[in-house]
Amino acid sequence: MRLHHLLPISFGFSFTLSTATSHEAAYDYIIIGGGTTGLLLANRLSSLPTTTTLVIDPGKDIRNNPNVTNPTLWLRNAHTEIDWAYPSTPQPHALNRTVSYTAGRILGGTSMINGMTYIRADSPEINAWEALGAMRR
Repeated sequence: MRLHHLLPISFGFSFTLSTATSHEAAYDYIIIGGGTTGLLLANRLSSLPTTTTLVIDPGKDIRNNPNVTNPTLWLRNAHTEIDWAYPSTPQPHALNRTVSYTAGRILGGTSMINGMTYIRADSPEINAWEALGAMRR
């Protein structure tokens, strides 16, 4: 198994991430985005010993940034180089003001800067997904 990444990280997953000092001509899997889902998918694909996987992400490795490692400092991350700070369209019912949506521009994605927030769907929502064809494990 060879997993390449454009930036060095490890995040404690069960595979080795390395900087891509030499690029392959082709990869079996290319994952765009090293957020929670992208890294989880890369982790699963890395269990296949004969595949190569590339994760592409514009973010930095900021595991030593106290604003990330200390959840009480999470508000300091807004409107910094590690926040995409996506603007909304003008909101007609808010005097045409725009709102900024925080999104992590770092390896690990928004989950790295959300103050360890976890929101679980309620039972009716999960049941609705099941009615649409989702399967419970």
